[in-house]
Amino acid sequence: MGRSARLGLATGLIGATMAIAAAGPAAALVPAAPKKTPSAAVTLRAEHSPVFLGRSIAMLSGDRVRVRGLVHNHLAGESVRLILSRAGRVVRTLRLPVAGRSIGVFAASLRIVTPARYLVRVTGVPGATGAALVGKSLGILVVSGAPGDRTSVLALQQGLGDLHYRVFQTGSYDGATQDAVLAYRKVNGMARTSDVNAGIMLPVLHGVGAFRPRFHGPGRHVEANLSEQVVALINAGNRVFQVIPTSSGKPSTPTVLGTFHVYRKAPGVNSESMFDSNYFIGGYAIHGFPDVPTYPASHGCLRIPNSDAPFVFGWLKVGDEVDVYY
Repeated sequence: MGRSARLGLATGLIGATMAIAAAGPAAALVPAAPKKTPSAAVTLRAEHSPVFLGRSIAMLSGDRVRVRGLVHNHLAGESVRLILSRAGRVVRTLRLPVAGRSIGVFAASLRIVTPARYLVRVTGVPGATGAALVGKSLGILVVSGAPGDRTSVLALQQGLGDLHYRVFQTGSYDGATQDAVLAYRKVNGMARTSDVNAGIMLPVLHGVGAFRPRFHGPGRHVEANLSEQVVALINAGNRVFQVIPTSSGKPSTPTVLGTFHVYRKAPGVNSESMFDSNYFIGGYAIHGFPDVPTYPASHGCLRIPNSDAPFVFGWLKVGDEVDVYY
């Protein structure tokens, strides 16, 4: 009987492992019946967690995507054909050797420039070994990175959201997205603006640039990093939930440092224009405010954008820990 194989298609934008569409077992052989080709199992791997829009990987124009796959029960000298297509038209074809023994490995690095939706297919090369390889496909969405391009903004928003910056999937470069970009820039030591360029898009789409908690002992808590000028909501298990830009106390009225606990909550707006206030010591609070500059400017409180204040107010509970540090 002819030998059959299973084909795995993998991609690396650069390592967490995500498995999709695991196939069922091959049909059993019966006398006088032809042998059925088994379905393929598809595995996506990336050196960093890539951003997915639907079932397609999002990547920036001019970046590289690494396609890597496994062929089970392959034969010596076997090869596969990788086909890259756009709008149903083939734009690139590569013949790739399969290395290894019972489980073979193939790989290719593709640089894609033109923004569009692409499909990568891998099939057996006719006559290479006679093995029956089941072709599988992978979607790739190449974006320009322009703030005015809806698909690029959706990819940016998905990437920032995956990194736990507070943002929404709107497709518009709105105020919430600008705040999320600002928070990302602060955390990663970049210029404190809301500008988007390749220096932002590339790491975001590679899953790089998350806030790293400093306090690993407590469960659910808030961290205010005054060096980075951000507030991070941390769930139990030290899992970052949301990261929001803040403005702490100016030099003449600095924010107090240390570990505190929320002791009082005051909804609404007070005479000082503080909105949905969460007090953690004396008159110091995490609260919304109409003006949240990129530098320390408050009278000691931790200002956050008014648009985020109701969410933070609802998340914080009396007794929750607040850690303030440089």
